[in-house]
Amino acid sequence: MITNELGRVKKIISNVINEIKTAPEKELIIELIKACKTLDEYYKEWCEEQDSDTGDSKGTCYRKGTFMEFYIESCAWHNISLQLRKLNI
Repeated sequence: MITNELGRVKKIISNVINEIKTAPEKELIIELIKACKTLDEYYKEWCEEQDSDTGDSKGTCYRKGTFMEFYIESCAWHNISLQLRKLNI
């Protein structure tokens, strides 16, 4: 009985993975993730500058966040916005 259940679960998981791999939105989601990663890299660099200015160890601001304003360049947000519009989100 447990073997049958495991077999059904494996089949369901396999089907879901195949659906994700073939989903038409997959490429759009990948592009959205890339745009977010680019923005995150910019944020990480900015945080490292804040750490340097405050004397904190590198990565402190990035791990803990900050209450300072962080400006997003319009071109970076535009890239994210384009992908969201393509996904109709």
